[in-house]
Amino acid sequence: METYYRIKGLDSIVKNVKKFKRVVETAQILPEPLKGILATDPADFFSAKNKIDDKYVVLVFDDLERCQMNSVDVLGIINDYCENGQYHTIIVANQEKIVQRTVQYIPDYKKIVHTVITSMKYENSEYKAFIESCESGSIALRHIPSRIKLLRIMDIDDSVLQDGFSDFLVMAYSGNLTLEEYVRLVENSCWARKYQCPLPESIDWSKVNTGVDLAIGKIKETLPEGQILHLFIDKKQREYFTNDEWSTYERIAQFAFGNELMFLKNRKLYIDKMNELGVDAFLFVQNKRFDLFDEEMARVTALAFTREHNMGKDQFVASFRQIWKANIHCSDMRLEETVRGFLYIKKLLLESISAKEGMTRTFSA
Repeated sequence: METYYRIKGLDSIVKNVKKFKRVVETAQILPEPLKGILATDPADFFSAKNKIDDKYVVLVFDDLERCQMNSVDVLGIINDYCENGQYHTIIVANQEKIVQRTVQYIPDYKKIVHTVITSMKYENSEYKAFIESCESGSIALRHIPSRIKLLRIMDIDDSVLQDGFSDFLVMAYSGNLTLEEYVRLVENSCWARKYQCPLPESIDWSKVNTGVDLAIGKIKETLPEGQILHLFIDKKQREYFTNDEWSTYERIAQFAFGNELMFLKNRKLYIDKMNELGVDAFLFVQNKRFDLFDEEMARVTALAFTREHNMGKDQFVASFRQIWKANIHCSDMRLEETVRGFLYIKKLLLESISAKEGMTRTFSA
């Protein structure tokens, strides 16, 4: 109804009526006639029609199973729309149970590109001629691998698959896909068998795994914010995948959803905050989990400690002991690297003390 009000220019009237109702309803005592007015919906003042500008109105009742009203009342209202209002009505409920078929939509990319190119405004005729010459040329072919890595194999034109699959595999083998796109590759390999869509070239899964490791290495270096993987394959579907396919997926899922990425992000947070805030960094990391205290963490910690004044040093020591006393018993703790980190921070602090003592003796002399 909101759309209908907007089209007919009634939205401001409806908005004011609702605002008036909210104000008046705050009153403690209301006369009975006024109560009756407040019980009236703004829609009652306007006649809704089953056509807007000679186009039929279609009412869609989505997620009907979530409605809190009595089902008899709901169906009665919908029936009133159908029989008395002559509205075209669609009911969507328990979608996973009532879907009988999936309609495949394959965009006409050539037509889309042609429409965009012909409808654009160009600064000069030379540039327009250049763009038009590229419409069906090699520049357009660069986007073919992108379609393959984004779409399900059932949604990819055969010509696109034939022209771009080889280049797509080169991207996969060299680590130039996202983890999400690698999971899509695993799914497409499975679906190709299921739906009998033969691939133009066989997949070398050892090379794919090399590419996955390269992609994971890039993530470890950049540590992007937020979730890095949204595609998920349920373990119940394991039987449909080959060992190579499933092994590749597990490698990706283990990194994306496991502790390794969390520990890397926490380590980065520790180093960044220690460099930036000194003792106040512990406020940000005190509840984080760590699997090691390495030499880089030791270096920034020692540097931050030496910058603190005497009172701050006492708080620094207490906070440092608290966080690492809690983490040292973590089952994931990499003890050898952590011991080296503790020995390194001890060495750095002793060197700092010796340097200050030397400066003191020189000054006294």
